[in-house]
Amino acid sequence: MKRLSSFIIILGCTGMTSAAAGAERLELVWADSIVVEKLENETVQRLYDNVRMVQGEAFMHCDRAVNWEDRNRARLTGHVVLYDGRHSLEADEVDYDGDRRIETATGNVRVRTGERVLRADWLEYEQETARVRARGNIRLEDLVEGTVLTGRAAGYDRKADYGFVEGDAVLIRADTTAQDTLRISGRKMEAWGGSQQVSVTDSVRILKGGVEGASLFAEYWPDSSRIILSGLPRLHQRGEEMTGDTIVIRLEGAKFAGGMICGRAQIISRDSTAGNTEENTLQGRRIFIEASADTLRRVIVEGEAYSRFRVSEAEDREDRDNPEGINTITGDRLVMTFADNRVTWIRVESSPGLSEGTYTPLDPDKENTDSQ
Repeated sequence: MKRLSSFIIILGCTGMTSAAAGAERLELVWADSIVVEKLENETVQRLYDNVRMVQGEAFMHCDRAVNWEDRNRARLTGHVVLYDGRHSLEADEVDYDGDRRIETATGNVRVRTGERVLRADWLEYEQETARVRARGNIRLEDLVEGTVLTGRAAGYDRKADYGFVEGDAVLIRADTTAQDTLRISGRKMEAWGGSQQVSVTDSVRILKGGVEGASLFAEYWPDSSRIILSGLPRLHQRGEEMTGDTIVIRLEGAKFAGGMICGRAQIISRDSTAGNTEENTLQGRRIFIEASADTLRRVIVEGEAYSRFRVSEAEDREDRDNPEGINTITGDRLVMTFADNRVTWIRVESSPGLSEGTYTPLDPDKENTDSQ
């Protein structure tokens, strides 16, 4: 995802002529057939087959064209290609205004810059203001990173260093093996600034293997591979449901590598060995999560830490004399390690007198409660 900002930036690179070239006239290089007409004291050239035109560094090729010489303007149709040595634009039709330096492309629009490709139904580029507008079946691809961004409309303002994709915007990125994908969706995605922070608003959804998240808002920071969910954030990860005021997700490539939950932090997991009747609960002001390749490794709970989890009769239990039961622990700080998404070890760090532990056996023949 580190190259997400490049998708927004490509929108500002579609201009086929430089600013200096704007003062030059649009010139006809070749056409197999030319029909010259005089319409209202204006000379109009109708060009057919193998049409080639230039303005400055820009080279244009199409099947047909109408060239208004006095207006320095042309309408190119049929397999239109514009190329300036750095970028190429293809479309069914391009309205080219040489004086105002505005290009309006319609129908199967395709812009390529290096290994990045933008597709749309309609695109307008203003060279003087460095603004781009595009709409209809937006698709932005990074062929190296394997990332695709889609939506219904897009825009970029180079001077403001701001770009957006909106209309059910979806970002999909495959990992290097193409076996796993990261998918982020929302009504609108925006990027700006030197770090190209990306904000996603309204109906945010994140899908990545066993990780599924939802919120009202999200931010993506490509330099640190972080996703920040806010506004009723909720994250599901292999049986765990995580909630809080803010959830920070860390990624390694497209893999979940942990994160942090702030404000009313909570993780609830359902123990499959309990017939889906028992829930393990972690609560605190902050919860730090360490994971590797989408698998939970360690959890640290801070600030009014609370833990309630089922103790199984696994062979590696240290206390083999007690049956299965529910262990409830409170303290300032809890550190828990996991294997196969089950608690294997827990440490309580707390000021004297502020920690408490309660063990409740599930065997009705045993004593109901043992306090520690």
